[in-house]
Amino acid sequence: MYEELYPEYKWRKNSSIAKLYQKSLAGEIKEIRKEIFFEDENFTAYLEGDRAYIKFTMRPKRQLHVALKSRGWWWNSYEKAYSTYPDRLDKEWVSAISSRYTDYI
Repeated sequence: MYEELYPEYKWRKNSSIAKLYQKSLAGEIKEIRKEIFFEDENFTAYLEGDRAYIKFTMRPKRQLHVALKSRGWWWNSYEKAYSTYPDRLDKEWVSAISSRYTDYI
């Protein structure tokens, strides 16, 4: 599409669309997929792009929110889930949330 529309629009080299086109030609752009690594009846934990997310079925109580914040998680309103960076992710702790914090979910 870029090549078909270029004669009409003549995008500059520094425009976002031209940069994306060059990256796609070089193979630097990859599709972002959701990779679920833990799921139960209370929440789903997954990796997407450069973030890890925990999406609860129902809103957790304040004590669990404090525990998540102390572990480096924050509320991501765009995803409506808690998120963190993959290097901070502790998959064992995430998988034990349902058993450790049963009173707060």
